[in-house]
Amino acid sequence: MKMRTVNLRLPEDIFNEIGEIAKKKGLTKSSLIRVIVVEYLEKQKKEGGKNG
Repeated sequence: MKMRTVNLRLPEDIFNEIGEIAKKKGLTKSSLIRVIVVEYLEKQKKEGGKNG
């Protein structure tokens, strides 16, 4: 799968929380964020693309 780069800014507390969770799961922050985004997109598809 071809990967593309995305840059984003996060509040420091969210950035730190992502780092803590990633470390506990043995993932990089990038890998964890990919998992979160994929799960969100799958949820949206199941809900029919409703906002929220």
